[in-house]
Amino acid sequence: MEKLKKVALACANNADGALTYYIRYNPELAYGTSGIFGTRNDTDSQFTLVTPTDFSIYEKDDLEHVGWYYIPVNNGEATWMDPYYNSNIDVYMISYVVPIYKNGVSIGIVGMDIEFTLIEDRVNEALSYDTGYGFLVNSQNSIMCHPTAEYGTPLEDISSNL
Repeated sequence: MEKLKKVALACANNADGALTYYIRYNPELAYGTSGIFGTRNDTDSQFTLVTPTDFSIYEKDDLEHVGWYYIPVNNGEATWMDPYYNSNIDVYMISYVVPIYKNGVSIGIVGMDIEFTLIEDRVNEALSYDTGYGFLVNSQNSIMCHPTAEYGTPLEDISSNL
């Protein structure tokens, strides 16, 4: 665990916009707070290690509290979660979570939360010719970042205006 803590911290320190990083173990194989969780309030602060979320107090279908763990595990692949507002630190963030398997058995996940405005800024900087622009949609083709459309608007609702 000590080696993993150092590697995880180094990865987070080298990822633009990283606000949290975590390695969590399958709660069916380990105790409810097993793993590593590093957090900071903004990208200018240092990371601190805190006790990870206790899985034992939530049901698997409680997506608000533990969806970040179970959605990627159920997907069976690395997953970008939709952006969400974290009221604890007053910021919109997006999570990238990779499930870890050994011999076909889920043993946990590794993930990172990134300040979403960093991604929005990069998308908004993308210009094409005189009138083109970049925008971002999620896997359901809903707008995540667009110069004129609201977040969550289905792409099909605005495609005739693009």
